[in-house]
Amino acid sequence: MGRRLVALLLIVVIAWGGISAAISTGFLPKLGLDLQGGISVILSAPEGTETDVLEQAIEVMRNRIEASGVQEPEISPEGDRNVLVQLPGVSDTEEALAVIGQTGLLSFRPVLDVAAAADVEIVGDADDPSATSWLASDDGGTAYLVGPSELLGTLLDEAVATVSQSGIGYDVNLAFDDEGADLFAALTAAARQQPSSSPQRQIAIVLDGTVINAPPVSEQVDPRIGIDGGRAVIGMGSDASAEEDAEALAVVLRYGSLPI
Repeated sequence: MGRRLVALLLIVVIAWGGISAAISTGFLPKLGLDLQGGISVILSAPEGTETDVLEQAIEVMRNRIEASGVQEPEISPEGDRNVLVQLPGVSDTEEALAVIGQTGLLSFRPVLDVAAAADVEIVGDADDPSATSWLASDDGGTAYLVGPSELLGTLLDEAVATVSQSGIGYDVNLAFDDEGADLFAALTAAARQQPSSSPQRQIAIVLDGTVINAPPVSEQVDPRIGIDGGRAVIGMGSDASAEEDAEALAVVLRYGSLPI
C-alpha cells in the first residue's frame, strides 16, 4: 500500500454547484448544521484505501486546520473513501486548499532535554528540522528539546505494526532506504553513547512540530555503529492499548510526510 495516502488530497476535483461539487462557496447541506459562509471541500481517496488510513488523515487534517486559526472545522467521512471538510468563515478557496493540502513533515530527531511544556517556549508547527527547538508531546504535557536532523519521513520505506517476536505485546517494524539507513545508524549510535538515564538516549519522532513518540535506544545496540542495516523495532509494550497504539504509530510513520 506504501504511499497511497498521498492520493487523498491529490484527487481533489474542483467543480461548482450541486451535491457533487468538490469545492463550493457556502456549505453543502448537512442535517443539523446552521452555518453561514465558508467553504466545503470533498476529498477522494483511491479505491481500496484502508479505514485506519482515512481516520488518520481526518485527524491530521483537523490538527492542521485548527493550527491555522480556523475554528471548529467540520471533518467527516462520507462513504468508503470520501472526506467532507467544512471550513466556517473561510472565503478564499486557494487559502482553504493550501491549509488542507500542506505537506505533513515527519522527522526523526535527537532528544537533548525534557521538561514540562508549561515551563518552556514551544515552537509547534513552525518547527524546522534543521534547527534546535522545544516541541510538545502529543498529549501536551511534556516538552522535548530536539536537535537538528536530516532524517525525514521521506526516507522511510516501511512501518508495520506486528505482534512482538516473544508473542507478548506489539512492535512497530521500520525499514529505511539506503540514505535513511545511514542517517538512522548515526543518529542511534550517538544516542546509545549517552547514559541510559539521560533523555539524550531517546530519539524523537516528530510530525508537524509535535513529538508523537520518543523511544530510547536499547542497551543491546552497539554504541560504535548504532542500529545499522536500515531496520529497527519500536517496542510498544503489552498493555490494553498496545495494539491500537502500534497501529496508530505505524500509520503516522507510513503517511505522515506525504501531502494529504
